[in-house]
Amino acid sequence: MALAPDNNQAVLNSVLNSATRELIINIYQFESPEIAAVIISKIKSGVTVRLLVEGEPLGSISPNGKKLLSAIAGAIRASGNPDSRLAMMTRSKNNTRRFRFNHAKYVISDRRYVLISSENFTATGHPVAGQIGNRGWDVVMDNSSLAEDLMQVFRSDADARNGDVLLVRSNARVLPPATTKGPRRAQAIPDAYGNAASVRLVASPRSLDEIVSLIRSARVRIDVEKMSLPASWRSPVRRENPIVTELIRAAQRGVDVRVLLNDDTVFGGGEPDDSKGNAATVALLRQVAKAERLPISARTVNVRRADISYIHNKGILVDGEQAFVSSINGTQNSVENNREIAVVLRSPDAAKYYGYAFEFDWRASAPTSTYGTRPANGLVHDFSSFFTLSAMWNSRENQNSPY
Repeated sequence: MALAPDNNQAVLNSVLNSATRELIINIYQFESPEIAAVIISKIKSGVTVRLLVEGEPLGSISPNGKKLLSAIAGAIRASGNPDSRLAMMTRSKNNTRRFRFNHAKYVISDRRYVLISSENFTATGHPVAGQIGNRGWDVVMDNSSLAEDLMQVFRSDADARNGDVLLVRSNARVLPPATTKGPRRAQAIPDAYGNAASVRLVASPRSLDEIVSLIRSARVRIDVEKMSLPASWRSPVRRENPIVTELIRAAQRGVDVRVLLNDDTVFGGGEPDDSKGNAATVALLRQVAKAERLPISARTVNVRRADISYIHNKGILVDGEQAFVSSINGTQNSVENNREIAVVLRSPDAAKYYGYAFEFDWRASAPTSTYGTRPANGLVHDFSSFFTLSAMWNSRENQNSPY
């Protein structure tokens, strides 16, 4: 289990480096020379690499992104491996495509290890250790059955016969220079290991039923941390966001609900479906809580106190027992039209781990009158017990895992 910005680049690199035969990667936005260098080294070592990226991300692929993708394509060509390829999902000749965006973020190593993330391969999504970045969640699972299920999704999505996938070829060899957003003051939470009783794969389009089912399963508590959760959806007609509706219904049956959303005024761009609606959702939830005396609390993140770029997470925690780690925002496009990937982990270990990060961000975003004037790194003292817990996790039987 890993967090952005605390530790997730190192965990991602461990997954990539673990591959001895095959790496399968699907990513919406790829802008990290450090991650590209690891992938190129695996290509040169003889590992088969199949990479699918979104060809039309919001704002287009940056010049640096084009350079590093060209360098990966050049390494593939130089390797002579006919099974390696870099593919790009875009519009077909008929100007159609299967998904509004290929917004998934996952890695499969040797058809055994699976990494699923809320974060892109960018300077803030998987930052260099000690650098400021987004708040996001990654999870790595040793699960060959899950790997095979996700492989089937990848095979279909990356199949050029669908008409909306193009193969990228290049002779380029040079990566662009790395960039960072500056050092982070807050003490990093370490990665941790844990066990899961079950893992359920969830995919968009058509992920709403799974999300609703997760919320309806709550008996005691729901914590939601999302980049985007607009109060309403707009197609085919304007209506209340069904995820918001279910959170209110959960509170109506006595479940404590906390919702922490990104501050739209600091959003950094590069993401589809930014509806600028989080403030309205927070206001709505507060109004409903007051009018009906419901156990709902809602906040927008204070990025300065949390010492992050912005919330890019798309996570849900239920009852201290389940964790939803995903690329799925709370927008209609993300739920109904994009390709997205998520997992529901039935795992108190995972819920506790991500819960510490949620609690950090939640407390950092409290109103000034209740928060006080402590700097962001002062919050870490509230979590001293976490580091003891992490040491306990790391001493378990899966200490021999590459993650």
